[in-house]
Amino acid sequence: MLALYLRSCLLAWASLYLGLAFLGGLTHVWVHAMGVGALLCLLSYFRLPPPDPESSHALLGLDPRNLDGSPAKAAGARLGLGVIAHRAAGEDAPENSLSAVRLAAEKGARCIEFDVAFTADGQAVVLHDDTVDRTTDGRGPIQNMTWEEAQRLDVAAHHVLKEAFSPERLPSVDAFVSECLALNLKMIMDLKSYREPEKTARFAIELFQRFPGLYSRMLVSSFFPHLIYLIRRQDPKIVGCLAWRPGFLAYQHYGPPLNGPRFDSPLQHYLARAGDVVLQWSVHEFLWYFLGLSAVAIEKNVLTPEYVQLWRERGVRILAWTVNNSLQKYYLENYLRVTIMSDSLDRIPIEEYIQTTQPDHERSPDSQ
Repeated sequence: MLALYLRSCLLAWASLYLGLAFLGGLTHVWVHAMGVGALLCLLSYFRLPPPDPESSHALLGLDPRNLDGSPAKAAGARLGLGVIAHRAAGEDAPENSLSAVRLAAEKGARCIEFDVAFTADGQAVVLHDDTVDRTTDGRGPIQNMTWEEAQRLDVAAHHVLKEAFSPERLPSVDAFVSECLALNLKMIMDLKSYREPEKTARFAIELFQRFPGLYSRMLVSSFFPHLIYLIRRQDPKIVGCLAWRPGFLAYQHYGPPLNGPRFDSPLQHYLARAGDVVLQWSVHEFLWYFLGLSAVAIEKNVLTPEYVQLWRERGVRILAWTVNNSLQKYYLENYLRVTIMSDSLDRIPIEEYIQTTQPDHERSPDSQ
């Protein structure tokens, strides 16, 4: 009934706008007011509702500030995401590997973040980069390899602890998800295949169909809003997350400062910078509502108390990435009270960290 009402509203306003623009001319303010009304109606029609709160609370845990409607003192209130093992904690074991998943579970992780790529014959594998050069003993784009060829790669080849793990094979997404479910781990699946959004969306939908338990165990995340929209439009029960950092379209890295321009052409570079301005406004003022997001994954250096409060008041969780400094972990978890992603689950006690980072002349005699 609501969809029928919105569709009728859209058609009525669009007809009025076009008719009045034709009769009265395009310069009348009231004609443009009708146009704005038509646009708002259009956005209302295509806007995606957020998933059922019970599913999102089961996945994300309870908000420590109780601003998203989750019960403040419910049973299991501590069973949130904990420290998320970014790329399955890729500093502790080869990133995005089954061994890393098992080690993360042994270290007490409750949630694993992983990335998806596709081979030439369409097999979904767990890999962050477009190429296999950085993490394996192979070379070249993963999309140019068959699944049979990719299975021969050793993903521990360049890891600092390769002697302990090699050979470690590249896992398929199904094998990776099955392992996480067997270990009772929640998951964040990061999708980057923006050039083939329909294929990527179809893969995500079919994954949830093969593993129905994922609705309360997996968060689907991407830097690309159209991917989240395509997926949640087909299955609104999926819990969505949009990732963002400053300068994402124009720069490959954000330290800060921004570095590594994506484009050699000055024109493309400045167009991308303009796109970043639009994207930043859209993420914070529009897309979170339009996509029905339950969470946003934000680069850690952006976070301030005011920024965190902005999202909390909207009922949207913040996931901070990638936090590897022990003091920063302590600040974000205990002061800003946000969930963090980290490449390592090893922790240095805060008292020991403060001691070891003090200049020698400021240490007490007992600590030297």
